[in-house]
Amino acid sequence: MTIIGREHIQFKSRTTGDTISGWNIYATSPIDPAKGVGDLAEKLFMSDEKFAQLGFEMKPGTEVEFFFNRFGKVATAKLISESEIDFE
Repeated sequence: MTIIGREHIQFKSRTTGDTISGWNIYATSPIDPAKGVGDLAEKLFMSDEKFAQLGFEMKPGTEVEFFFNRFGKVATAKLISESEIDFE
């Protein structure tokens, strides 16, 4: 997936009332040509703790492979390539 943006957020857990702090990660990937054309956009969440353990910065343009836990939440990510997009 190609990172197109990230946003730091905080919210309260509906179940525990605890404050959760982390990152919304916005990314795109190509749509299967058998199903359509263009790119698919997704929003993924990573806690501050998981984000800090990555060992690389998720800048726009970075190619990343995400890995998910059994609940479908992001467990970690692997850097594929770095290529920063300049939005200015």
